[in-house]
Amino acid sequence: MKTLTRTTTFLSEEVSELTYRRAMEMAASFLAKQGIEEARTDASLLMEYASGMDRTHLILEANRPMDDAHQSLYEAAIRRRGERIPLQHITGEQEFMGLSFHVTKDVLIPRFDTELLAELALEKVAELQARINENEAEAEVNEKLESEIKAEVNEKLESETGTKPNVKAENEDQAEAIVEKASMSRRDNGGCHKIVQVLDLCTGSGCLGISIKKLAASDIKVTASDISEAALEVARGNARTLGAEVEFVHSDLFQNLPGRYDLIVSNPPYIATREILELTKEVKEGDPMSALDGGEDGLDFYRQIIEEAPAHLNAGGEILFEIGYDQGEAVEDLLQKAGFTDTFVRKDLAGLDRIVGGKWCVEP
Repeated sequence: MKTLTRTTTFLSEEVSELTYRRAMEMAASFLAKQGIEEARTDASLLMEYASGMDRTHLILEANRPMDDAHQSLYEAAIRRRGERIPLQHITGEQEFMGLSFHVTKDVLIPRFDTELLAELALEKVAELQARINENEAEAEVNEKLESEIKAEVNEKLESETGTKPNVKAENEDQAEAIVEKASMSRRDNGGCHKIVQVLDLCTGSGCLGISIKKLAASDIKVTASDISEAALEVARGNARTLGAEVEFVHSDLFQNLPGRYDLIVSNPPYIATREILELTKEVKEGDPMSALDGGEDGLDFYRQIIEEAPAHLNAGGEILFEIGYDQGEAVEDLLQKAGFTDTFVRKDLAGLDRIVGGKWCVEP
């Protein structure tokens, strides 16, 4: 008895017994002809999306005839990718710091390089929290010392001068003056400032702020802002899905942000206007222009943020930026001229400048 061979059309080609493996091979070839650099990778990822199977499951099912519903969805996805639609806009998601983020055309697609900024921010959060804990412990000791000194001074002055009402009032004034110095560290520490306050400026999909909140070793307060309400809707959805308690604020940079923070992180638009036309079609048509254009030299947002940041940083607070590969020296110079100390430039895995940071040590 003969086995019937199933013939189907896939990507405009007649194929007998279209298996999952054969479909991915044909898709990779098709994408390569359309100029997609990571053709095989994209073909594999889109198969996971269309079939609902992970990579391991697909390996096990590779030689099985492809399900009709999977084939239809896969072919549509491959054709869209061949039109240079970003893969993340087809699947609707992008992984960042091990977390899955929903993305749309309203937000910048999270990049692997930006994980370096998130990792460094988590290091800074740990350092800042340790400093706050130390200051809090010192403040408690000083508060106890104040009380003891005040009681001792009052007792001594009263024994020397008596307890006449007017004299006692003068004694209390003297006692207050004596312990004034002992209370200085508590006031400098901002009183009840007990957890790290983080601001994610130009949050987009929320990938930075949400990742920092989810992965921080201690409890922290994260505020995230963006000028785009559409982007904030995406970010709020990601926070809900990932169970991250983040405050989102619609704001043009610091405009609607009256508070102070211990750490400001930002991946602002930093591409020079003249360079945008040279970007790939996926980037210049897939990402919102407002998330790309950094002005004539790409530094417009850095200038404004650095100028206004001191009014929004606690003493000892820090600021971290993602930058373009050739902007390290320029952004570090802006920080230094604005009065930031301990400035630095950190390179990514490719050896290119990627992060610039500095500390604000001036009292509010």
